[in-house]
Amino acid sequence: MKWSTLDDLKSVTIGVVDGYLNTEKFDSMVAAKQLKVDTAPDDATNIAKVANKRFPIAGIDQNVLRYLLKNDKTSQAYQDALQFNSKLLERKMLFICFKKGPDGEK
Repeated sequence: MKWSTLDDLKSVTIGVVDGYLNTEKFDSMVAAKQLKVDTAPDDATNIAKVANKRFPIAGIDQNVLRYLLKNDKTSQAYQDALQFNSKLLERKMLFICFKKGPDGEK
C-alpha cells in the first residue's frame, strides 16, 4: 500500500496494539476518530489479522516483525504473506536501563 501522509490512511482500518504509543500525530488522529483502528493484545495477533485480510495494515516495529516471523510459531506461518512497508511513521530511539552498581557499570 502506497501512502505519503496519515491522511492517506483514513479510508482503511489499521491494526494497533492496545496500550502502545505510536506517533503523537497518529494517536491524536485516532483519538479524534480521523483514523480507524482495530486493537489487538499483541503484535502477533495483528500479524495474523493482516495475513488473514481482516485489515490491510498494522503498525509494528520492523525488528519486532522480523523477530516474530522468525521465532513465533504462529507468526511463522504468515512469513510469505506479509511485507514491511518502506514508509516509516517515525524513527524512534531505543534506550536500555541498567541497575546502578558495579554490574550495571560493566
